Amino acid sequence: MKPEAPVTDVSFSPDGKYFATASKDSTVLVWETTNGKKPVETIRHEEPVTAVAFSSDGNHLATTSGKTARVLLFWRQQEQKLIEDACAHLTENLTPKEWNQYVGDNVPYHKTCKLP
Repeated sequence: MKPEAPVTDVSFSPDGKYFATASKDSTVLVWETTNGKKPVETIRHEEPVTAVAFSSDGNHLATTSGKTARVLLFWRQQEQKLIEDACAHLTENLTPKEWNQYVGDNVPYHKTCKLP
């Protein structure tokens, strides 16, 4: 997949795991650098997007379009921290049934915690 119109700006996350593209089709697409086949997130604006930038800590993504500027929490950077925090309080991994209940079936089941 690729943007529908010319790309106007590109920004890489500080850890190099993601990059975001701003486009004249009024979207910001966020991609994984290791698998850039399809975007992991799409952010829509009302006008062509002129700029995109990750914050220096990688936790936020700023976008500009026409008279609009947005600063968004970049949740994918927080995902690993949330997993680490949850695993610090768990005594066992979720079962496949619990996984489907709490995480959903759109994310394949896998053990997330390294527990004894």
